[in-house]
Amino acid sequence: MGALHAGHEQLLRTARSMADIVIASIFVNPLQFDDETDLETYPRTLDSDIEFCRRNHTDAIFIPNVNEVYPSNNSPIISSGKIGTIYEGEHRPGHFDGVLTVVDRLFALVSPDMAIFGAKDFQQLVLVRQMTTVRHPHISIISVPTVREPDGLAFSSRNSRLHPDARLVAPKLYECLCHIETQYRSGIVKARQLERYGREFLGRFEEISVDYLVCVDASDLTSIDTVGSSAVVLIAATIANVRLIDSILLN
Repeated sequence: MGALHAGHEQLLRTARSMADIVIASIFVNPLQFDDETDLETYPRTLDSDIEFCRRNHTDAIFIPNVNEVYPSNNSPIISSGKIGTIYEGEHRPGHFDGVLTVVDRLFALVSPDMAIFGAKDFQQLVLVRQMTTVRHPHISIISVPTVREPDGLAFSSRNSRLHPDARLVAPKLYECLCHIETQYRSGIVKARQLERYGREFLGRFEEISVDYLVCVDASDLTSIDTVGSSAVVLIAATIANVRLIDSILLN
């Protein structure tokens, strides 16, 4: 979607270490917006994004227009199913259908051997894996751990919208996740108990409004009672009208 930052840089570096040819796609996908105003005001920094890719030794940049990606108004929409309606999907109806549809189209147009995704948008990562297994089984999905600023805040284009006071509070989201992980390492494995610890931690900061904080199965985001071999904590919160997401794997 452009507006490239250090998180994207790590994706490119990972691709460079694994592949002979690295291609970056830059496309502001209209299907991911349920508000036309948001689409119109989304930051478009193409010149700096191209220079960013060049600095990171990208072999090619694929910058299609809308008609190339969606050649007719009858382009099929890929359903994200039940998983696409919970957590981020509940807050942004139809968002993940748009994500999967554009990823499906980009895969069809570029036909890569592998694709690199960041783990910060963990729900997106799970859905892309599932869709790719069914529709593009020859493509390997590689995940890259979340890249963070020195104080722990996950890199995001939204961070620039935080005013200085809100920016000071924002790292508390990652601090909360680390607190939950510490509790888990100490022997607490009940998912609801870990969630409660997280909510109590964030409850000390009136500037933070929690949308959800859940401990779920990392493979399919289903609810769990006890942390087993695969678990992730997902969090979304609003700070001064800026909505941020983050996640941490517990094992």
